[in-house]
Amino acid sequence: MTKIAASLVVNILTAAVGTLIVVFIGAKPHVGTILWTLLAIGLTIVVINYQSRLALMLSGKGKWTLPTKVRSEWQFDTSEGSAVIDDIIVLRVIGALVLGKGRSTSVRGDVDLPSFEYKIVASIRSEGIIEGSWTSNLPTRNFYGTFQLQLVRGAEKGPIATGKWLGVSRRANIRSGSWDWFAENT
Repeated sequence: MTKIAASLVVNILTAAVGTLIVVFIGAKPHVGTILWTLLAIGLTIVVINYQSRLALMLSGKGKWTLPTKVRSEWQFDTSEGSAVIDDIIVLRVIGALVLGKGRSTSVRGDVDLPSFEYKIVASIRSEGIIEGSWTSNLPTRNFYGTFQLQLVRGAEKGPIATGKWLGVSRRANIRSGSWDWFAENT
């Protein structure tokens, strides 16, 4: 069950219990009061579940800007070899919150990696650091990890952000490598 569905069930049960209490003490509940109570409880649950994202959305990202699409290049090393993976990431920036969907477009190197999609959730800090997490669902396994990138001011050539990723491999080993983002001409 998703968080929103679970919150809705809790909301309905809370309203039902509240109505029973009002009926038990002998008062006649007004439909408008019940609906306003449901709305207030629902909004409270949403704010509690998503307060960190809401705070990021309402805060400013400072002087930093990101394009809506970036080309990314990241390094993957194992004992069997290494690979450089090229991706396209579509970004949505709301305040200091960064949401993205990426898809690998090519793999160069010794390691055989399938093409896959992933999502990122991150924040832009005032000093120009993007930090967040990434998750990927492959048919055989879920991969996930974290990353930190430093934005580069005025980067006309070269990466607009550079940093590191960290994540779990298919053999449950922790891997890390470089990750660079480049402005994608749209």
